[in-house]
This record gives sequence, structure tokens and C-alpha cells, in this order.
Amino acid sequence: MSPKPKPTAIETAYANLRKDGVPDAAGLATMLAQSIKQLEPQLRGSGPFYPGKRTALESPDRIRNSGRLKGTDDLAAMLWEPTRFKVGRRSELDFFYVDRELVAARSLKSSGKPQITATKLWLDLLLANANPEDRTPIVAEAKLRHDKNPEVALVQALAYAAQLGTARQLSRLADLYPDFFLNRGNVAPPTRLDVYVITHEMPGTRKPALRRAVRLAEGIVSRPEAARHLRRIAFLDASFRGGAMRFRGHAAPAQT
Repeated sequence: MSPKPKPTAIETAYANLRKDGVPDAAGLATMLAQSIKQLEPQLRGSGPFYPGKRTALESPDRIRNSGRLKGTDDLAAMLWEPTRFKVGRRSELDFFYVDRELVAARSLKSSGKPQITATKLWLDLLLANANPEDRTPIVAEAKLRHDKNPEVALVQALAYAAQLGTARQLSRLADLYPDFFLNRGNVAPPTRLDVYVITHEMPGTRKPALRRAVRLAEGIVSRPEAARHLRRIAFLDASFRGGAMRFRGHAAPAQT
């Protein structure tokens, strides 16, 4: 039996949020860089990031008829339709839906059997920047209604970003999803990630946490150790009206 993988620094921070609180920006930037360095020699596998069978998504028509998103799967179902999702007037944040429920640490052995080479984390949504000469991968964490507050969601998203942010994993994304992550004029794989925290029907009591999360994100991307791996952190509001998803930025994105 292989030894249990050691959690990364950013995973440990996420697990200890209730006890220790949210680390400051400098601490999170350092933890992200340390985590990616730790995972670089570990995550060397190939193959899909998810098991062969997953629970089927609901029909978008059923969700439209209900007029309400029940959970993250319903959000994924509404994003499944092949269209460019616009983010208000910020076209640089527009995105395509790519995949859902990814386990970034999953890979295939030479025998074809799956293995987990780091702590098992489930990423809500994998998106891609929709601008033709961009196509940066986006690690997206979605929080509906009274789910975890934006500060916690940000730390959680950073833990996922660490598992997809190594050079090997970024190349793997390009191999698995070439239509999304290889630019028309440049066949090189992406070198950095974006992070989106997406809220839906966030209660007003969470607004102070959102403001703190936005400031935290600005501090993180301003640190060079984080900027090597992250280009942008954005907080989006997702609304469901008239049977369609609409997105806007809660604030200006934090970016390098």
C-alpha cells in the first residue's frame, strides 16, 4: 500500500480555517508557491481528471422550468451549453465552460488503472478564458446561497489551483482539452491560471466577507511568488433569470 500523501500547505490552511482563521495575503501567496513546488514531482500522471462514470446532469429545460438552481450541478448543467458567457462589461473575464468535478491529483497507471498521487480534492468547475488569443484555464469555485463565505471559497480555490498549477498539469490540461487551451496562433500550453469565485444568491450578511476576500486577492496576486502561477482572481455574481445564466463582477478583478 502506498503511503498516504502529505497535504500541501494551502490544503492545511483550508482545513484549519475554523481554528486558525484566514491567513493573510503574504502567507497565502507563500503557501501556494510551496504547494506547487511540493506537487511538481508528485503529479506526473496522465489520463482524465475524473472517473469514467459521473452522475448525469439535469436537463437545462427542467432547470428552466423550475426557475431555480438547486446546487452546483445545476449551475454546471446551465453552463454546459456551448456559448461564450459574458461577465457584464468586462469582456476580459468572459469564459467558456470546460468540465466539472475534476480530481486534479488523479492519473492513470501504465496498466490503465487510476491512482491518486496527492490529496483528493474535487474542483467544482474548470473554465477557459473565452478570448481567442488568451484561453487561460480558470479554476472556479461556486458557492450558492448560504454555502461557505467568499474568503473560505478563495482559500479552497487556491488549494485546487495548486494541484493544477504545476507545469506538468498545465500541459496535461492542454493535452486533454486542446480546443480550449491551445491558442490558434500559439500551440504552447498555458503557463498560469486564473481563479474565479462564483456566488449565486449570496446573502447580504456575506458582503463584509466578500470585501475582505477581494482585498485578500489583491494582496495575493501582488506577490511575485504567487504571480508566477496566478494571473487573475475574480469574484463573480451569477444570476438565473429568464432561463439563462448572467454574470457580473462583484468588484474589479485582482490581476498582475
